[in-house]
Amino acid sequence: MLKVYTSSVRSVLEYTVPVWQSIPGYLSDKIESIQERTLKIIFPCADSYSDALELARVETLAYRRDI
Repeated sequence: MLKVYTSSVRSVLEYTVPVWQSIPGYLSDKIESIQERTLKIIFPCADSYSDALELARVETLAYRRDI
């Protein structure tokens, strides 16, 4: 499921980075919540979003956007 997410959903979210790179924080949080909800589905045993990120070995979208 992680591979499906990273190849189909996350790629679309990252494709639009030039458009939403300078949007207000509350909109950026909404976009980040897509990844958070997906990781909760993939890793229901994770206690927090940061734990799910570690299990998936991915970074937050905000961090990847800053790079």
